[in-house]
Amino acid sequence: MIKNDEISEKIIVTRILDLLLRDKELSDYFSNDIKWFQDRLVYWQNNYIRVGLIGVTSSGKSTLLNALFGEELLPVKVRPSSGVLVTCSRSNQKQATVYFENGKVQPITKRVTYELAQYGDEQYNPQNKKGVKYLDVCSSKFAFDETIQIVDSPGLDADGLEGHEALTLETLLPSVDVCIYLVTLKANSDETTYRVLHSIHKHDKPLVVVQNMADSVRHKEGTNGVLLKTRETVLSEHRERIRRIIAQVDETLPTVVPIVQVSAKEGLISQMKNNCGAYEKSAIPQMIQCIEQQIAKIRPQITAKRLLQIKKHLQEMLVNEEPKLRKAVIENRSISVNKGGLLGQRDQANLYFLDVEQGMKQIMARLAIDISSTAKELEELSDCQIDQAANLLECLKERARFAEKELVGSISSFNAEIGKVLVELNLNQRDYAGDILPNKPIAESAFAVKKKIDVYYTKEEKDGFVSWIGRKIGWGGYEEVRREREIIDLSAIKVNLDIYAKSLTANIIANIRKWKEKVDILQNVVNEEVRRREEDQKKKEHTQLELEKRRGVISQLRAILIEVAPETADEDITMMIHEQRFEENRTDIPIPEVVYSCYQLSHQISQLPFRMAGEYCQEANENKLGNSLSATVVWGDDIDCLHQFSQQFFDVSITHHDEQNLEKIGYVVKKDKSELPPLVLVKEQRVYNDINVTRKLNLILGDSYNVYLLVNAVQQGAVEKQLKRTPLWSILENKPTIVNWVTQSFSEFTNGGYVDEGIASLVSLRDKFDMNGKGLLLLNHREPIYTLVLLHLQTLSTLTPTDEKSCNEMVISLSQNDPEVIKHTAQLMRAYAHYKQ
Repeated sequence: MIKNDEISEKIIVTRILDLLLRDKELSDYFSNDIKWFQDRLVYWQNNYIRVGLIGVTSSGKSTLLNALFGEELLPVKVRPSSGVLVTCSRSNQKQATVYFENGKVQPITKRVTYELAQYGDEQYNPQNKKGVKYLDVCSSKFAFDETIQIVDSPGLDADGLEGHEALTLETLLPSVDVCIYLVTLKANSDETTYRVLHSIHKHDKPLVVVQNMADSVRHKEGTNGVLLKTRETVLSEHRERIRRIIAQVDETLPTVVPIVQVSAKEGLISQMKNNCGAYEKSAIPQMIQCIEQQIAKIRPQITAKRLLQIKKHLQEMLVNEEPKLRKAVIENRSISVNKGGLLGQRDQANLYFLDVEQGMKQIMARLAIDISSTAKELEELSDCQIDQAANLLECLKERARFAEKELVGSISSFNAEIGKVLVELNLNQRDYAGDILPNKPIAESAFAVKKKIDVYYTKEEKDGFVSWIGRKIGWGGYEEVRREREIIDLSAIKVNLDIYAKSLTANIIANIRKWKEKVDILQNVVNEEVRRREEDQKKKEHTQLELEKRRGVISQLRAILIEVAPETADEDITMMIHEQRFEENRTDIPIPEVVYSCYQLSHQISQLPFRMAGEYCQEANENKLGNSLSATVVWGDDIDCLHQFSQQFFDVSITHHDEQNLEKIGYVVKKDKSELPPLVLVKEQRVYNDINVTRKLNLILGDSYNVYLLVNAVQQGAVEKQLKRTPLWSILENKPTIVNWVTQSFSEFTNGGYVDEGIASLVSLRDKFDMNGKGLLLLNHREPIYTLVLLHLQTLSTLTPTDEKSCNEMVISLSQNDPEVIKHTAQLMRAYAHYKQ
């Protein structure tokens, strides 16, 4: 809570209260003013500086918060887990509190991490069925002081939840003072980053951008191990990429928005091991410093707004009292106008709410009609009109998304209008911030066409001369043949739509209830302030106060007002941000030719397992296709990951010129002098909605090719969203191709110790999107053992103890007994065995 000796407005309010409470006559006369000032102290005493932590799903928010706690308090998973809002702050002891929507409060003092998972983890509390409003976590080790609270929101950019993302931001942003936007140091959706940063900027919130998982970034090697880029250069390029997006939001922002690259995992581990050097290297201290800079930037603004409230209230008091000093009589007309204005503001606030509430109900009613009419249109289709059914359901999905946008727009408009009313009444919306977020919506699976197999029989001509004679003379010559076809499963679609409609209705009603809960607070504040002012006028009209006493009080209030007024002048508070800088302290030392030759040879030997894996995959793909490959495609978003995979598996490096072409036209063709098929590297984000590029790729690739699809399996929800609209599927359409699925960067899983989740995520993506299911699973990592083991496992129908033993022997031999590699490989084998079962 904010300390009195740090905030001058509290001292000023205390002085005013001492003045008004010095005798009973004064305190009776100014009782409503006293109540107003006392309320300000209560609001300001119990008010944190709230820092909103906003991040893409699975960007490491929980790990980052644990790093700020210095211990593992929050449950951590690489795959999405957090489903409810979590607040974090400092207290004298480690504890957590669960606040339920029904008002129940449950403290947690033992097994904090385990108990938090039961309420905040989507696995144990799906769709928040336990009715958790929010979780509050405290520890004496928290990195910030008692005045600061971190508010962790559910992850963004999940597939099919764009409307919920916007609703979450529109609900959360007005209630926080500073924002942290967390992304990973691998390729993230530029579109999502821009959208989130634009929302934060629209709400005028100071911002710190944090790029996590810096420990997974390596230098860039070329052929024979030649250093193309240092790790520092790669990190700098990632920073510049997000800086460009920030500049697109507002060209002035890059000078005031710090970008910090951290390893939350290393920050946590180093604190648990008391390793100060590693903690500094994790850059968590630099991140804390940047956040504190932004908080220091916002504190004067918060103080200025509070002083402005004091100033306005003092001015109102003086305006009402000074005429009485001159023995002037306030005209009844002026009183009634003022009262009418107060009532108008209150009624206007109530009207805003009723309009928005009615609008939400209309949205819900329209969508119910749309669902019903779509169901009727589906009934009119024939069983075989699958494409038409898909179009109808797609149109319904778009209307549902439009309804979500309308909902967000309504809430945004209300927030703006109620904000104006509060300003008119000299109230600060920040004092009434709540911890309420919208319900997580249901998935969009209801809009998928459900199909079933229809068995039918046809009368067909039998082969042979006798059958031909039979047909000529009318004695048969035909046979019944069993046929199968896919048809629309209308009953399944109707069941799904019915479930969706009921769930949607319940969800919107729940969101209206949650929103109304927050609005009720603001409405009560408005109504209470209007009531206070009305009562104040009536009381002062009928209460006598000695003239000299009134004159003395007014004189002292005027003196306080003069003190306050200069402090409330509009100030352009600008603070240049000092970001972390990576110094490349290198010295070039000449080495003998023989040493360099030995280095090249050792590098070539170390790359042999990758080359063998690449040859095996190419041969396996050709065997499945039954043709030689016309081309090989490496498809992904992150140029560094594209380079690492191509260089390791195919001995093909991406040059600086290649990088420029990938950014400019979206693809590069690498062809050596051998008879091997060309390697086509594609940067996905660049080829979106570019028909010309798609046509060119079709011509280059030929008729029989394979694809290595690099996916960011860490952020499975975001990848699923991306895979649904990737142009890759249209290029592959009606062509004999095989898609091999590659984890873009497996080091994020090994560094975090979540190898099993990495395998599960990769398998899940392949099973969901690869209709052929012929492709291999590969891991993009500098350690070849992981890919070798995974390839071997895919050749086995089951994993027997003998197979596991042979794998372990291979791992021990190749890893030279490296305990980390052995541990991760064991996790990999268990995860894949679980999948096979």
